[in-house]
Amino acid sequence: MSVKPAMMGQIGAARATHHEVEVLGHTTHYWTYPARGKSKGTLVLLHGYRGAHDGLEPIIGGLEDFDCIAPDLPGYGITEPLDKKHNLATYSEWLGEFLMALKLPVKPAVLGHSFATLVMSHHTSKNDDMGDLIMLNPVAKPGLKGPRRYTSLLTEGIFWAASKLPERGARYIMDHWLLIQVTSSVMCKTRDKALRKWVHGQHHKTLKDYANATVMFECYQASISHSVEEFASAIENRTLMIAGAEDDITSEKQQREVAPLLANSTLAVLPGVGHLTHYETTEEVCILIRDFLSEAKS
Repeated sequence: MSVKPAMMGQIGAARATHHEVEVLGHTTHYWTYPARGKSKGTLVLLHGYRGAHDGLEPIIGGLEDFDCIAPDLPGYGITEPLDKKHNLATYSEWLGEFLMALKLPVKPAVLGHSFATLVMSHHTSKNDDMGDLIMLNPVAKPGLKGPRRYTSLLTEGIFWAASKLPERGARYIMDHWLLIQVTSSVMCKTRDKALRKWVHGQHHKTLKDYANATVMFECYQASISHSVEEFASAIENRTLMIAGAEDDITSEKQQREVAPLLANSTLAVLPGVGHLTHYETTEEVCILIRDFLSEAKS
């Protein structure tokens, strides 16, 4: 396969071992990716909204010198939904219980993409069980205040209408090929045709990978109702924020406004990419992560 992130994903997947653990009364599925050779540390990776663990395998493939752990969040991939409302408080509680269940000898570094940056921020603002934080495309400001706020409002309207339908009707709308293709096309900024085709393929697979419409709608409401900024003053962890200069969810200007509000943060802005840094600039992201985590060891 000629697309580099796809090859990196295959390298990551080759290290994967599947596990199950009970968290909040339900089964959480997660995968471990042992380092090749001596490990430089442990990194827990959390996927974003309507994603699954394998969406971060290109990053894992580029970090072969780290022990990586990637779960499917409740209601996504093959992890069961919870009996509670799937809001930020619930996912924060789940994260704490999941980390505890891993029984790691030291606090791990934690990476999250998009929605997961909200979960991380909420959790670490109230708890001290995570080490360094890496936020990929952080939702620094509320989604409805982003550079494409009118698109966000339109999306919210579509989601609201679909949420009033029975499960089959809601899935027909939310999983429709055209809606996913338009969403993917807006987010994907690369001009590399092969890479664009691969990214679209990933989205047509992962954006359908949720347990039910209720989970999806509850998470969407959480994603547009909160921001990293909301919790920034309480985040003391060393934090690397990696943003795309062309991100349609949170603009570069908004990222630069929020980054200084965290006590110990570094902001890296990658040019020519938007909300899909993990897909479109995989190698650059891995270099930033490795350098950041290596600083803590020096």
